[in-house]
Amino acid sequence: MNFLVNDCADKYFFKIWADNGNTICRKNKTGKLELSNKQWKKLVAKSNKIYTDIFLNKNNIWYKSKTIENCIVLDSIDTYLTYRYFLPSFQVVKGIGIYRRNLVNFKSRPLVKTEYENLCFNCHVYAANDSRTAMFHVRESKIGGTIILNDDSIYKIKPKVASMLNNATYPAWHPSGKYIAFSANKVDQLFYASKLRRDAYDVSSNLVIYDVDNNKMISDSTISGHDYLETYPCWDASGQYLYFCRTNYNFHDSAKTIFDAVKYRNVLYDLMRLKFEPEKKHLGE
Repeated sequence: MNFLVNDCADKYFFKIWADNGNTICRKNKTGKLELSNKQWKKLVAKSNKIYTDIFLNKNNIWYKSKTIENCIVLDSIDTYLTYRYFLPSFQVVKGIGIYRRNLVNFKSRPLVKTEYENLCFNCHVYAANDSRTAMFHVRESKIGGTIILNDDSIYKIKPKVASMLNNATYPAWHPSGKYIAFSANKVDQLFYASKLRRDAYDVSSNLVIYDVDNNKMISDSTISGHDYLETYPCWDASGQYLYFCRTNYNFHDSAKTIFDAVKYRNVLYDLMRLKFEPEKKHLGE
């Protein structure tokens, strides 16, 4: 636990104690309190609450703040957070990596990274937060594809069928870990006169479902075609329904090859739901 007192004083005194009897006292002139992981663990071990008293000395007079009371949750948090790390950019850059951070000690290490240019990792997703089942995309013309981690197996696929206009983009694992719903988006960027604004939009998009166990793609006219743009797939907790966003504004129509900013601002998406039968690998209505 670290914090800084946002009040000027000549001296500061901190007293932190727990209902297990452990107490920590600190005195300084900075108003900054930092506890090591070891000190913190000892303080909260087998305790339900901790209390903090802060004293400020101004002109040789001590003032006490109101006691801060915090409850200690007995359940542990998820230990790791996975994130993508790279320099801000609007194109493929050098030095992209996917990292894992330990939320207990804040240490991080790379799971995968590259020092090569024109290579990108993105859309890393775990199935039900299970580190044994995950995926991420590799964006590069020669070695690109989607990397699948399934228990002890690691392999690359290219989730695409003939009807798909674009490569797989946004993923959503089925709760069973046996299917992945992908949107296939062609994304263009917009840059305004103001340097502080930028935007992105779908030129075209549709959905496809990947069967992990059988390494097959499931496509259906209800989620793929030229009449609508389908995107942002998401399963419900039971895995019986697939949710996604859909609009009938079609950017790939030859009559709309020139970007229309006015129409773009008025594009609206509907939230859709389809029944999914995993045993039959079938999408309903």
